[in-house]
Amino acid sequence: MKYIKLFITILYIFILSLPGRISAQETKKNLWYIEPAVRYGRVLPNFKEASWLWQTDLCSVDLRIGRQTDGQKEWEQWFHYPSYGVQLRYSHFNRESIGDKYAVFGFLNGYFFQRPKFAFFYQLGAGINFWTKKYDYYNNSENLFVGGHVSAHIDLGLGISARISPHTDLTLRGDFSHSSNGVLAMPNYGINGLTAEVGLRCRFYEQLDLQYTIDTITQFRPINRLYVSVSPGTKQSRSEWARSDRTAPHLLKHYFATTLEIGYLRQSHPKFRYGGGLDLFYNREILTYFKPEERKEGLCFMPAAFATFDLTFSRLVLHTAAGIYLGRYYSFYEPFYERVGVQFLLGKQKNHLLGVNIKAHLFVADYIEWTYGYSFFNWYDKRPRARKKFRT
Repeated sequence: MKYIKLFITILYIFILSLPGRISAQETKKNLWYIEPAVRYGRVLPNFKEASWLWQTDLCSVDLRIGRQTDGQKEWEQWFHYPSYGVQLRYSHFNRESIGDKYAVFGFLNGYFFQRPKFAFFYQLGAGINFWTKKYDYYNNSENLFVGGHVSAHIDLGLGISARISPHTDLTLRGDFSHSSNGVLAMPNYGINGLTAEVGLRCRFYEQLDLQYTIDTITQFRPINRLYVSVSPGTKQSRSEWARSDRTAPHLLKHYFATTLEIGYLRQSHPKFRYGGGLDLFYNREILTYFKPEERKEGLCFMPAAFATFDLTFSRLVLHTAAGIYLGRYYSFYEPFYERVGVQFLLGKQKNHLLGVNIKAHLFVADYIEWTYGYSFFNWYDKRPRARKKFRT
């Protein structure tokens, strides 16, 4: 811990000395900032028998490298001038079995309320973790929460910021983080952290000249899309994990899973879109729940119907969906499923998408989907619709 304190001290001295250095090189387009922060909190228990997790302290050092938008692009005005960037995090847990965590993830800050000297905001983040320790039957059997060294990271936060100098803001946040490998390796209960954070945001600008051109945009043409996507992935089997002696979970087989999806999307507003369609799942891991003589290839297929709602930040899409299986052959899976992910739209007409989703049952991860999609038929409404500027 003494090295963490030394690092924080040096970093803060450097940050506090920056305003005098950067004022001479400030330009109108230099909208970047850096934000070191420290956080402290606890680990949330995953289930009743793991209530001891609440006694595990969590200390972190963060560094954000972000860019503040000023309304040059239309989506920036619709979302009230958010900021975005990359965040680095080192986390130390005071429980030897969990070890330390290194994370890197993208983030997006949006504002509920924003004034020159005060703001109330939210943060969304997603990326990857590296864990220094994982489950091992002989040497680390207590750690049922981290099955592999690499896992996905999800970050949600609420915070306030206050101006303390022309280039510096003090930030206070409450943060929830979730780490899970999406059943790539068992066990996979994951680690959930709840923390409070204090940081200093050092901006390479003093005051933004915000663009308000969106008030002159009186019409928006809703667009409709028919699309098809494929989402392959792999997973280990919970049933095989339950039957094994758990001495070597890394030797469990990985089973192929994929989703073929065809759907309809309607974007009636610049900020969001919605739709629905049909999923056809293929998952060979399902066969492990049956006796060898009962295993048939047809059991691996599961049709389903779903509804979806997305937030659209220009080409970045925050994707959510909920569905129900149709004509199930078995009861060991819940009849409903959820999906949450991040997608990026490509091409001049935004017809292609690349993304990563987590499919889950009652918020317990099933597997990670790596998605490619293509909109094969698009059409606009005949009549454009008037849209008002987004306000807080």
